[in-house]
Amino acid sequence: MDKPDVDFIQGISPSIAIEQKTSTRNPRSTVATTTEIYDYLRLLFGRIGRTYCRVCGKQVKRDIVSGAVERLGREPDGTRIFVAFPMHDHPGHSVAEELDALKKRGFFRILVDGGVIDLNETEYKRKSKKDVLVLVDRLIVRRGDKESEKRLADSLEAAFIEGDGYAFVYLLESAQMLRFSSHYECPDDGLRYDDPDPRMFSFNNPVGACPKCQGFGRSIGIDMDLVVPDPNKSIKQGAIQPWTFPRWRENLKDLLAVARQAGVPVDVPFKLLTPKQIDIILHGYDGFDGLHKFFKFIERKSYKIHYRVFLSRYRGYTTCEECEGSRLRKDALYIRVADKTIHDIVKMPIEEANGFFAALKLGTYDLEVAKRILEEIRKRLKFLNDVGIGYVTLDRLTMTLSGGESQRINLATSLGSSLVGSLYVLDEPSIGLHPRDNHKLINILRSLRDVGNTVLVVEHDEEMMRSADIIVDMGPRAGEQGGEVMFCGTIGDMSNDGKSLTAQYLGGGLSIPVPTKRRKDGEESLFIKGAAEHNLKSLDVRIPLGLFVCITGVSGSGKSTLVHEILYAGIQKSKGGYEGNVGKHAAMEG
Repeated sequence: MDKPDVDFIQGISPSIAIEQKTSTRNPRSTVATTTEIYDYLRLLFGRIGRTYCRVCGKQVKRDIVSGAVERLGREPDGTRIFVAFPMHDHPGHSVAEELDALKKRGFFRILVDGGVIDLNETEYKRKSKKDVLVLVDRLIVRRGDKESEKRLADSLEAAFIEGDGYAFVYLLESAQMLRFSSHYECPDDGLRYDDPDPRMFSFNNPVGACPKCQGFGRSIGIDMDLVVPDPNKSIKQGAIQPWTFPRWRENLKDLLAVARQAGVPVDVPFKLLTPKQIDIILHGYDGFDGLHKFFKFIERKSYKIHYRVFLSRYRGYTTCEECEGSRLRKDALYIRVADKTIHDIVKMPIEEANGFFAALKLGTYDLEVAKRILEEIRKRLKFLNDVGIGYVTLDRLTMTLSGGESQRINLATSLGSSLVGSLYVLDEPSIGLHPRDNHKLINILRSLRDVGNTVLVVEHDEEMMRSADIIVDMGPRAGEQGGEVMFCGTIGDMSNDGKSLTAQYLGGGLSIPVPTKRRKDGEESLFIKGAAEHNLKSLDVRIPLGLFVCITGVSGSGKSTLVHEILYAGIQKSKGGYEGNVGKHAAMEG
């Protein structure tokens, strides 16, 4: 950035400049990461998350010494117990070698089938190491006896250390064996899970990122939206586009031949098929190979240019099958807070997430651990909801946001950071905002001012100017005829200023004339059917050709999505050579 051509600048505060545009093109950046909400969610799940077994669905807990002491303290007074740990099974070592190693470490008794064997007196002749426990201590449960509890705790701790996290307690009176594990391990299925850690929930870290998509949530593959561009068509009507070409029509015939037996209706719209029926179309049935095998055949032939061209028509970024779009390893999705995974939360719109955390109830211990974390999450969600973007999901990519949405997120993030004594410089923040949203933007700027900041905006919007404490009007004209300060003061004083061109428009002396005649709607039009990307709700749009057409609506209503991601990208894709994604739509004609 070039140094400004000024003699000196005096009294400037630490400054923050916020542009009216999408601030990043990073495909890893989401609303949650930009606002730091995701960082606090990672801390929350790492600190108080509960692990649930992927097989039986039960909560997986790990045992600690104090918990084991408390459990044994519930046994009848005078109960005799043996504390032990499993004998190590080192590959290549015989039972005799293992027992010698134990004796060298000071362990001379083992527990087998509930009986104690003294290694100094009896030779252990079995060759199997299975079900052999090494005795650490023999005790009697004495309730309320601190010395007895301390000895039990010490023995259990030694058993956990020597047994690689496992300790066994044998109750002599009931002949019952209790198993304790310091690992996150399901007692029913024996499956072990990693300890919850904030890194597990980071898709920017190899520890947490899905190994298949590398934390992007998407991978390049066959895009079903391109294979079935119009889901309103049935299979008979040619819903599966690649099989409508004469060269590949045999594949469609194979599907039609087995459809009745496979339970796949061929005369209903494709969008009404069940997941099971679509799975048959993808993976095949007896006598029918399916779409996956078909495209693998095309890939094997892709050394020929016409096969490559054919394949490119149906390739795109699709949701990763491994992580289902969560971007994380599967282990991270077995951990929940209030029965929600971290992916469940980031899929929520901001408004819904705000309500979820406002109503979240935690136990005393969890609340104490997560109190500060929850404060930060709730504060940021409230600011985002207050600026009118409650409909945006937390996992929405920031590069897909409109300019107005992006700027309001940046402003809300600034509010959430609690900076004071700073100078905020904004270049036309109302651009891209519908008049309905202006008051929300003005309220944000006032909030920044009220906490002790200075807010400087370059602006033409009348409502914004009338809300300002001080107006600085530049002029008198544009270009070489400008460069002077025409007015500096309050909006009330400005209305009495005769030199300011801005004042004449604000006072009603000057106005922009509305055209009396408009060009008539022609016959030719461009049609977009079933537009359903982001906030669009399966719209059918007609755009008359040869006219000046204005697409308007409140910020975030889908204007940029319709024009840039569907119309522009769709036309570019049809011309070939466009590698980006085209927004979801059924068809484009005209």
